[in-house]
Amino acid sequence: MSLDTQSYSPLVKVDHGSDVADLNLSSSGELIVRIACRRRADGEVDGLQVSFPRVSEFRLLDEVTLATWWMSPGFKAGHHVLEVVGGGWGSELNNLQGYEVLRREWLLVTGNGCMSVISNEPPRLQDIVLPEDI
Repeated sequence: MSLDTQSYSPLVKVDHGSDVADLNLSSSGELIVRIACRRRADGEVDGLQVSFPRVSEFRLLDEVTLATWWMSPGFKAGHHVLEVVGGGWGSELNNLQGYEVLRREWLLVTGNGCMSVISNEPPRLQDIVLPEDI
């Protein structure tokens, strides 16, 4: 399946060791995902917190599962957060249910775990430092 994305986070080198460090879903539907971007020389980890005020669906996948998406001409490499503007999981859901629902989809990209998030509201991004034991 083809994928078309646009960048939402700044251009960076997505480290092969980067990963989803943790996530929290509140009872109100707010999803907070912390990404471990790269380990610093002092042992601490530069991270990115991605907060969605309200989500309807999300899934966490190994990056290998999404290999066909990475090879799509419309995939914007070098960003931890992308907005999916064509193809993607939302299109798969529409095909499975047999009718189209307007969804905004976001793709959280790391060198390991990746997340597809369906949320009509854009995420808030915040640079953070994670503890050494992450």
